[in-house]
Amino acid sequence: MILWRKMAGLILCLTLCVHLIAQSTAKSAKVSGHVVDPEGAVIGKANIYVRRNMPAEEKIELATHSDANGNFVLNLPAGAYDVLVTSVGFESKVQTILVRAGIETKTQWKLTVPSELCNFPSVNCDTFK
Repeated sequence: MILWRKMAGLILCLTLCVHLIAQSTAKSAKVSGHVVDPEGAVIGKANIYVRRNMPAEEKIELATHSDANGNFVLNLPAGAYDVLVTSVGFESKVQTILVRAGIETKTQWKLTVPSELCNFPSVNCDTFK
């Protein structure tokens, strides 16, 4: 009888855990991105900063980097987010994205060269237009 109760409790616990994991997965989604320069070359180790803006009562702030191929992946709860992508030698770019539960959001980031770099004789900005 005691063994039966322990087994029933274990089954109940496992069922609850699976339900909670499935529920949390259903309320989030994958956000993937690809970071390139104006010529389409990948930008590795770009900084990606994510801040949730809706619903505002749930404060979420994350930071990551793009990999050597310019890619990054995040798993975020459903909501609206401001995403900032920066890299040394390029202008920063910010975009608001909407994450919908269970639907992957794919983003493409093309960072531009700052116009002040074009004033240096060693930089040919015509190649970046």
